[in-house]
Amino acid sequence: MKKIIFGAVALVAIGAAPALAADLPARTYTKAPAMVPPPVYSWTGCHVGVNAGGGWTNQGYTTSTPATGATGAPNTLVTTPFDGSQNNGWGASSSTSNNGGFAGGGQIGCDYQTGVFVFGGEADIQGYTGKANSTTAFAPPGTGGLPITVNNAFSSQTPWFGTVRARIGTTAINPAVLIYATGGFAYGQENVTDNMTVTNGATLVEQFPFSTRSTKTGWTVGGGLEWMFVRNWSIRAEYLYVQLDGNGGQVLNTTVLGPSALPNDAMRLDAGRDKLNIVRVGLDYKFDWGGPVVAKY
Repeated sequence: MKKIIFGAVALVAIGAAPALAADLPARTYTKAPAMVPPPVYSWTGCHVGVNAGGGWTNQGYTTSTPATGATGAPNTLVTTPFDGSQNNGWGASSSTSNNGGFAGGGQIGCDYQTGVFVFGGEADIQGYTGKANSTTAFAPPGTGGLPITVNNAFSSQTPWFGTVRARIGTTAINPAVLIYATGGFAYGQENVTDNMTVTNGATLVEQFPFSTRSTKTGWTVGGGLEWMFVRNWSIRAEYLYVQLDGNGGQVLNTTVLGPSALPNDAMRLDAGRDKLNIVRVGLDYKFDWGGPVVAKY
């Protein structure tokens, strides 16, 4: 009899279980959010980019009679210091004004990162509109009391220049920000014009027009800050000091303008080192190689 009663109770419980389960509130399970790894920045790779900015130029120069020169005929108007044959010239030095201009061009390079240090190399080519100008006037000695004045108009321009530089930097402050120093070889075209005139009062005595175009070499040093703001793209702010060699001294023959001019007179122009200060911003695209890829955002 007891077995029959327990069996009946068990059957009732089994039948009621689905109904009780239906009355219970449903339990909802949510999936845990996926863990997104932080971005991994790598400066290892090659890059190409463009830049634009401005700069200013300074250049010293000296004008003088050469220590030796062609023998000039006797001259009753302009005395010994103007005759290169006399072996005792005079001279005057000056520096140019700082005339700013636009600078723009492109760069290409490669970098390798190890830890927080980045080592690389870069080359760039720039167009530049800045000029260095100077106008001077002075009375040379030894003119026998005559109102002799030497007027000199000097101008120098570097229409283009380029550099090949090493680059060393660190990302210790922020892995997305590269702070770097740079330096190396520089080259560029230098156009120099000089027009020296000698007057006696209002009368033109001698004139020394001069113009030359040549490619100069030198060196550069600078630094900057570069920010990788999205995958493979970065912007930079950079300063470069560029110094190109002078002309080594060139002798200017006179243009004879009348009986007062020495028929074979000459003067010397020493154009000093061309000094450029360039401030620019740039945009670079980086091609990854050999290192971890920057994570997408």
